[in-house]
Amino acid sequence: MSDPYFGDSGQICGTLNGNDALADLYWQMLVTFQSYSGGMSRLSLMDAGVYDSVTGSDLSTIGYTSVKLNGNTSAFISTPWFYGTSLQRYQGYTEAPCMFWQNGGIACVSGNLYTQPIQFY
Repeated sequence: MSDPYFGDSGQICGTLNGNDALADLYWQMLVTFQSYSGGMSRLSLMDAGVYDSVTGSDLSTIGYTSVKLNGNTSAFISTPWFYGTSLQRYQGYTEAPCMFWQNGGIACVSGNLYTQPIQFY
């Protein structure tokens, strides 16, 4: 993604993150922000979460979040960890994540980012 006026570029990714140290029984949505052209001053998103895509139940969510930065080129926002059972189909999402550069550039995803569902057997 990029800001055509200021020439900034970067990447926003959504990842469903399992805690390997706890046998992948705890999960969170991890939204990562990477700047390719200078430091960032702030990150924001409308909401993010993990849900069971079979039942539609929200398992771990956060509402509007804004994080001030001091020139970082990479950073993340995550939901709290939650304990998941082995028979659910998890999917992560985030709505309208944005990056703000120190030079005034802004880039946002218009809409939602979804991860691929993960099925346990």
